Amino acid sequence: MKPTTLWLGLIFASLVGPADARADSAGLYKMCTASKGTLEDMFCTGYMAGFVHGFTLGDAQFDANDKRRAVCLPKGGTSAPELRTLVVQHLKDNPQDLKREPADVTLRALMLAHPCSPSN
Repeated sequence: MKPTTLWLGLIFASLVGPADARADSAGLYKMCTASKGTLEDMFCTGYMAGFVHGFTLGDAQFDANDKRRAVCLPKGGTSAPELRTLVVQHLKDNPQDLKREPADVTLRALMLAHPCSPSN
């Protein structure tokens, strides 16, 4: 793929959909429950994949005060489709979170699904 094509694709992707997801989790929920193969569906999949990769590499799973793990993923980790299911279910169960930031809600869904034992 030519670099120009890649950059144009990235620019286009940033203009379509992400504004809805950045506004609040209602936009993310809408995208993650869209019909398979739609642009919204693909954005949700990309968002979840990016979150999984960033989470795995970053310090988001540590409590800033005492460095205890806030999330303990299963041995094999988690995947974007699994995270998508967790987030959609969390938002169905907690509609008050639809007004919260998508990253906060995504992390909260992970924390509730994969809490750590006190020894972590």
